[in-house]
Amino acid sequence: MKILLVEDDSDDADFLRLSLSQKNGAAHVTRVAQLADAVTALDNDKFDVVLLDLNLPDGRGADCVAKIQEANSLVPIVVLSGQGDEDYAVEILNKGVQDYLVKWEGDGRAILRAIRYAIERKRAEVRVNFLARHDALTGIPNRQYLRDQLSQATARALRGHRTMALLLLDLDRFKTVNETLGHEAGDMLLRAVVQRGRNRSSRGRERLFLCCQQEALHLAHIAITGPGQHEKNERDERELGAQREADQPQPFQR
Repeated sequence: MKILLVEDDSDDADFLRLSLSQKNGAAHVTRVAQLADAVTALDNDKFDVVLLDLNLPDGRGADCVAKIQEANSLVPIVVLSGQGDEDYAVEILNKGVQDYLVKWEGDGRAILRAIRYAIERKRAEVRVNFLARHDALTGIPNRQYLRDQLSQATARALRGHRTMALLLLDLDRFKTVNETLGHEAGDMLLRAVVQRGRNRSSRGRERLFLCCQQEALHLAHIAITGPGQHEKNERDERELGAQREADQPQPFQR
């Protein structure tokens, strides 16, 4: 289990490390003392859970939670509360936090149990969100998820001084297919188009989205290139679009 501990107090951090090591020697704790360092860590690595203090040198209260969620919306968050801040910790659960721990209370077993429950609650939440934000037929993200991911991708690109591109592809006369050949044929066409889009997506650089309207179907790609080399990044994205236009597969046929 990989844990990101965001705590500026060394004594509090040592207590948590010791408590966890006594009950789970396999737990790997990465500790940072500032919110900015936590965001960087989440950008560069994957963690199973974040233990988050709400009083940091560069952040307070709900702002700390918001910054972590902006950096990684999928990671579970367990708030670390001081003994006098327990009421506020309960209140902040409404901000999307999975659980809270009162500092210096409970042994390693209780702390580990809270972490595991938080992870399971987040998994259940992610599953519900997946069903609400993904197309049932193809399993790819829908329009609402595209909006959310565009916002997050823009923030990541700005934070890392990288370039972001959005490529939108139209599927013409999709409504005509449904009306003349039936919805079963339309579903088959949709699955085939999505599969082609997945096959032609650059590894790790793009995510495919589905945006359906009454008379049209759109496929969208979000791509984020590496830091620096701004002119090269822009050229790469232009070449990617040109390649998509030139490298057209055989048309769909009945």
